[in-house]
Amino acid sequence: MDAFFTSQTQTGEITIEKEDYESESIDITIVVNMEELIPGIPTFYFYMIVGAIVAVTGSLVGYRMIQQAKIPKFVKKVRKMKKSIDGRKEISESLLYPTKNEYYIKKLVIDGSI
Repeated sequence: MDAFFTSQTQTGEITIEKEDYESESIDITIVVNMEELIPGIPTFYFYMIVGAIVAVTGSLVGYRMIQQAKIPKFVKKVRKMKKSIDGRKEISESLLYPTKNEYYIKKLVIDGSI
């Protein structure tokens, strides 16, 4: 049967026989088709298409997130700072790094090590 592409009509005959009784025959017709969610598109194919779109989108988003996670924080901050400079905007405090002397003082006073 090729019910995935077109509807199929199957016909048959049921015969009931018993000794000392009259034989009875019944003709039956069975139509096999896929349920359509949208007219012209079977539900099965709709789910396959939606699943493929979700899988491709998920893999692209995952790939992009992994690529972004590999970039060091320093490089990300430098890129944001460059965008601010190119756009002639003020550089936010969160993008600024302490000077070398401030860094060493913080390490010595707070951490006790260099």
